[in-house]
Amino acid sequence: VRDQLRIDFGLEMEEANMVLRDVQGRELVREVWEAQSGGTLEMGNLAKGIYVLELETAAGRFWYKVVKE
Repeated sequence: VRDQLRIDFGLEMEEANMVLRDVQGRELVREVWEAQSGGTLEMGNLAKGIYVLELETAAGRFWYKVVKE
């Protein structure tokens, strides 16, 4: 990832909660996306490194490793 992370759920969700954390667990970004199939997370202002993306939807809670180049 460089400036934007595109997230596609594959189907339309009523609501998705998204939290981006650094490797120390500090919350950097929190967003709620409503009635859409995905979204774009702006990462241009973040330093290079590894981040953890947490997504919570009606289908469950998921964690992803994100590498910012």
